[in-house]
This record gives sequence, structure tokens and C-alpha cells, in this order.
Amino acid sequence: GIGLGPSNKIIAIGDSVLFTAASPHPGIIAIGNKAMFSVYSWAAGCIAIGDGALYTHDGTSGDNIAIGEAAMYEQVGNADNVAIGPHAMQLGVGGGSNTAVGSYAMYNQGTGGGNVAVGARALQSNGAAFYNVGVGWQAMLDNTSGSHNVAVGNNSMLGNTTGNANIAIGSFALRTNTTTGGLLAIGDSVLYSTTGLGNIGIGNQALRRTTTGIGNLAIGLKAGYYNTVGNENTVVGSEALLNASNSSNNVAVGTRALQKATTFVTGDNVALGWEAMRGQLQGKGNIAIGARAALAQRLMTGTIAIGRDAMGRQLAVGNAREIIAIGDSALANCSNISDGVIAIGSKALAKVDYNAAATVAVGYMALHSFDGAGGGNTAVGYKTMTEIFDGSENTAIGEQSMEFGSAGDYNTAVGAYSMQNMGSGFSACNVAVGAMALWNNRDAVHNVGIGWEAMYENNSGNFNVAVGDSVAFTNTSGNGNVTIGAAAGFVTHDDSANQYTVSAGYVAQVSGNVTNAIAIGAYSAVNANNTARIGSPAMVSIGGWQDWTNISDARVKRNIIENVPGIEFIKRLRPVTYNIDIDAYYKLTGFKQANAEDIVSKEQMLQAGFIAQEVDAAAKASGFDFSGVDRPQNDKNLYGLRYAQFVVPMVKAMQEQQTQLEQQQQLISNQQKQIEELQKQNAEILRLLKEGK
Repeated sequence: GIGLGPSNKIIAIGDSVLFTAASPHPGIIAIGNKAMFSVYSWAAGCIAIGDGALYTHDGTSGDNIAIGEAAMYEQVGNADNVAIGPHAMQLGVGGGSNTAVGSYAMYNQGTGGGNVAVGARALQSNGAAFYNVGVGWQAMLDNTSGSHNVAVGNNSMLGNTTGNANIAIGSFALRTNTTTGGLLAIGDSVLYSTTGLGNIGIGNQALRRTTTGIGNLAIGLKAGYYNTVGNENTVVGSEALLNASNSSNNVAVGTRALQKATTFVTGDNVALGWEAMRGQLQGKGNIAIGARAALAQRLMTGTIAIGRDAMGRQLAVGNAREIIAIGDSALANCSNISDGVIAIGSKALAKVDYNAAATVAVGYMALHSFDGAGGGNTAVGYKTMTEIFDGSENTAIGEQSMEFGSAGDYNTAVGAYSMQNMGSGFSACNVAVGAMALWNNRDAVHNVGIGWEAMYENNSGNFNVAVGDSVAFTNTSGNGNVTIGAAAGFVTHDDSANQYTVSAGYVAQVSGNVTNAIAIGAYSAVNANNTARIGSPAMVSIGGWQDWTNISDARVKRNIIENVPGIEFIKRLRPVTYNIDIDAYYKLTGFKQANAEDIVSKEQMLQAGFIAQEVDAAAKASGFDFSGVDRPQNDKNLYGLRYAQFVVPMVKAMQEQQTQLEQQQQLISNQQKQIEELQKQNAEILRLLKEGK
């Protein structure tokens, strides 16, 4: 029926409404079959709408609102509760300030207070729990005494019973956690299976399968999805650290960072960037920073990759250890590389494909295309060893040093553009120190070039040593040459193949593609085979504390003949005095000119000697192949005289004179004897005449 209480302050509509009410307080509204059927006291301000709503209300509490079949069906001492929905907050003893909206929401409200449940069966088992928020179908379904939790989403924190201070937002978030507290899960199925402490998951299915792992942070779609027992991981990004189940102490930040890491990953890895270390399967202590850094590497330990595509794109086979790649695309396409490789700089070692043990590349595109089995290479500088694809134990330091070439071993190039153009041949055991030293060294071995542009054009020359600015510049194929001094060595491109020569001194010159020639001293010059020159035309004195010694051992001489002319040759010589015409010297030889002041001084010096051509003619006229004449070997070579050689014909001349003197002395002696005999005869004749006989 319908009834109005005293002073019209009670409304009761329905069968058996307020049926056993005892001293109900004014202001009660009860609508529905057996609504507030049994009210024993107080119940001020209560509203019950629905079949069996607030069926039993026993206590001093009031201001409860129950809407729905059996909503707040049995309440003892509860106050300030709101229950909307069939069986919402059906059972309660002493709890207050709860809000339940949905079928069976907070069904077993018990003594708990300050809870909010929105959704069918949300906080259904809540008994002695306080200050929980459960929004969604079966949110915190099994919670009994866990307090200060927030669960938003269907089945979120469904299995929580006593865990406190958890936050779960998203369907199935923290689905199976029961007793662990302090967890944060935001997203569908985040931390679905966890019971571990201190985990935070944000993003659909983040840490989906984590069970006993503790201290993990995962933000992003499926971040840390398969982690089960791994601890202290920090994962930010969609599918980051997706597959690892028991790896710990990893940092993966970026979409698919460390995505393929498996149960064999031992941990302590850092991957920052889109797909950083994506393909890593197992390994410890690796660092990858940058988009696709260490993307495809699978078995790394102690490796560092920093930069976009650093050590990134090509699948590696083997267990790489202690490798460092820093820079955009450094070691980008590496595979099968050995331990200890270091690549620092954009595109450094970008295409290395095999071994490269103990290799260091520092600089933009350093060792960019290395693709051989060699190791122990060091390249430091912009584009150093860029195109060298095979070789071992090479060192290149300086911009574009050893930039181009196919292969080489044991080469050292220090200085910008040193040994830059090694070509398609094989170069080995060369040393180039200085900008553009051995610049064109293509197919040569065992050369040393020290100084700016030292041996610049050497192509295939071997076993050369060049020290000085622009020294041996034009040598291309000469072998065994030693050149020391700024601009010393080869004069023109016609002097590109000298063999076994020595030039030492500023602009010391060897020309004419000669063999076994020596030039020592500033502006010294030689252009003939088997010839040595000391000093320039400006030299006024050459000497020392001892005379020059020639080898003259009988044991090394053969065809010994006494055929040296003496007086006949000597008397044909014409001793003269003269001045040197230095200009004529340089015009004839083509050598570079010495200091002008020194030349003037030398030209003014009055000298005594012979004319080489006259000496040569005198020797020929005497039938004498005189070694004292140094005849020209080419049209730029000058006559010379070896004045020490004149001693031999002079000695012969003196011997001939001595023979003549001895013969004359013998003649005189004989004549003296004859005179004495004649004198004796004359004396005897005179005596006889005097005696008158």
C-alpha cells in the first residue's frame, strides 16, 4: 500500500514496505516490495527504492540511499552510503560513506568505508577495505581488505584481495595481483599477472606477464610484455623489451627498443631510441642510444652504440664484446666482426663485413667501406681509410688520409691527405707523415715519406726514404732512394724513376732517372749514374782533418798494366786560371739556382786548373784512357776532372824524367871517365916530350 507517516515526513510505497519499522525517523522514503522491510531504529534520511532495498536496517545510522533490487539488503550500523543497482552493497556491517553503482557492486560491503564502486560486481567482495575506487565490470572483484586502491576498467585489479595503494586503469590491469601494494598499471591488461613489488605499467598490455618481477617501470603498448621475473627494468615505448622474461636492470626507451631480447638476456643493457637494440637476443652491459642503434645485433656484451643506425642494420653472427660505435650509421652494416672494434663518427666503419679485430675508426666515414678479413686498423680523421676494403694493421691519422684504395697492410699515414690515393694495387709497410705525404702511393711497399707532400707522386716506387717539405715530390717508380731536406730529390717529372740515389740538403737535386747517384748539401745536384756531388756551385771549401782515401788493395785489382803515359801526356796539358760562369752552369744542367749572393761570390773567385775537354784531348792524343776525366753521360751532364788522378801520370812523368836523369848521369859519368883517361894520356905525352924521348 501507500502510507504517509506523521507530519507527512515518511513515504512508504509497496508491499510490506517498512513492515516491522520500530520508531523510524522522519524523512524516510521506501518504495518497492519489502523496501526497508525491517527498520529497528533511526534510519533518518534513508531512501530505499526497489524490491528488498535496504531490507534490514538495524542501527543508529542514516542517510543511506539504496536503489535497485536488494540494494543494501542487509545493513547494520552503516551511514552515508549510496548503492544503485541490483544487489549493490547488499551486505554491510558498520561501514559508511561508500558509493556503489552497478549490479552486485560492493556486494559484500562489510565494515569498509569511503569506497567507490561503479560497474557490475565492482568491489563485489569488499569487506573491511577502505578508500578504494573501482570503476568497471568486476573491477577489484575479489578485494576484501585492500585499501587506498584505484581500479578503472573491466576486470581491473580483479584478483586483488589485500594489496594496498595500487592504481590500475584499463581493462584487466593488475588482473591477478592479490596482495602486493604500491603498483601502478595504466592500460589494457597492464601488469595482468604480477605479484611483484614496486612495478609500474602504463600502456595497453605493458608488463602483461610479469609475475614476481619487482621494481619494473614500463610505459607504452606491450612494453615489457613477456617479462615474468625480471627486476628493476625501465621500459618506455611501444613493444620495448617485449620478449625478455627474466632479464633485469635494463633500460629500454623507444618504440621496439630491445624488442627481441629473450630469456637469455642477462641484463644491465641500456637502449634509448626507436628500435634501439631491437634484435639483441642475449648479452650484458650494452648501451645503444639513437634510432635503430644496434638494431640487428644479437649477441653483444659490453658494447656501446650511440647514434642513428649506429651498429644498426645488418644481422651479426657471433658473440661481439666490447665494441664501441658512436655516430650516425657508425658500424651500420657490421656483421661477423671481432671483439674490441671502435667506430666513432658518422658512418665510421659503416660497411664492415668481416672480422676487423682490434680496429679503431674515429671520424666521419673513417674506414667506411672496410669489407675484408683484416684487423688491427686504426683510422682517425675525416674520411680516413674511407674506401679501403681489405687490409691489416694500418694506421691513418688526419683528414682523408689513406682515403682511397683496395687493400694494404702495415701502412702508417699521419697528416691530412697522407697516402690518400692508394689506388687498386696493394701497398704495404709504408710510412707517410705530413700533409699529402705519399699522396699517390698506389702499389708500393716499404717507403718512408716525412714532410708536407713528401714523395707526393710516388706510384710504384719501393724502399724509398724521403724526409722534408715536398721532398722527392715527382718520384713515381724509383726504388731505394734516400732524400732528405726541403724540396730535395727529384727535379721534374722526367726524374720520376731514379734508382738507389741519395740527396740530402735543401733543394738537393738528383735528375735524369739515374742510378746510384749522391747529392749532399743545399742546392747540390747530380744528373749522372754512379756519381756523387757535395755542395752547390756556391761552395768555396770542402775539407776535413784527413785526406780522402781510395780503396787500392791489390787483392781487388786485375788486368794490372804499366801503360800510363807520363811526360808525353803532361807536356800536352795547359794550366790556366779562370772564373766560373754559374749562369752557364744552370742553363746547361737545368738545376734549380742557389742563392744569388753566393753565386756572385763564387763567380768572382779566381781559380787555377785545367780545361776538362783539353785534358781529354791530351789523353786521347797520348793514347791514354785517363780516369781523371769525368766525361758527360748525357747532354745535361758536365765535364769534370778528378785532380787527384793527375798524380798518376805526374808520377810517371817524374819517373820518366828520373830515368832520363839517371841515363844522363851515367853518360856524364862515362864521359868523365873518358876525360880522365884522356887527361892521363895527355899528361904522359907531355912528360915524354919534356924528357925528349
